[in-house]
Amino acid sequence: MHRRTWLASAVLVLALAAVAAVASASDRWMHVRIVESGEDGESVSINLPLPLAESVLQSIDCHSIKSGKVQVKLSNGEIDLPALHAALRQAQDGEYITVEGEDENVRIAKRDGRLHIRAVDDDETVNIQIDLAVLDALLSPGTDEIDVRAALHALAETKQDTELIRVEGEDETVRIWIDGRADQE
Repeated sequence: MHRRTWLASAVLVLALAAVAAVASASDRWMHVRIVESGEDGESVSINLPLPLAESVLQSIDCHSIKSGKVQVKLSNGEIDLPALHAALRQAQDGEYITVEGEDENVRIAKRDGRLHIRAVDDDETVNIQIDLAVLDALLSPGTDEIDVRAALHALAETKQDTELIRVEGEDETVRIWIDGRADQE
């Protein structure tokens, strides 16, 4: 019994050392914060060094996810996503789509090498910002897959702190961002 406890402790120490090594290899961290409002509301905080997130994705092999890539049909006959991506990449900066309605507003723009999407309706506001280099990594040319692992790697290469997604609703707030801090602000 004592031998098993020692072996389990040794494995735990090695695993923690591996996580520490991965964490020190990059100063970029992904943070996810979900806060539910109300009396029974819960909060979730996730702080991962980007190399660790890449490694975890590499180890997943289930359903349509394999080695950090998600198998999807990118071109469905109605929208050719790779062609749309190529056109977006070559287009000049500007506000491309603005929809203002009674119940919702949507804005899609490209500015300073980033795609900006903002959607507002009665219940929530969604803001998405993504560097085009990350979008390039996410969309593997000539394949029907989304390479999440490559996108995380591209995020690790960017040196600026950035908020990727913010969703503010009546009952919850979701925020995903990248920065150089191991803890949340």
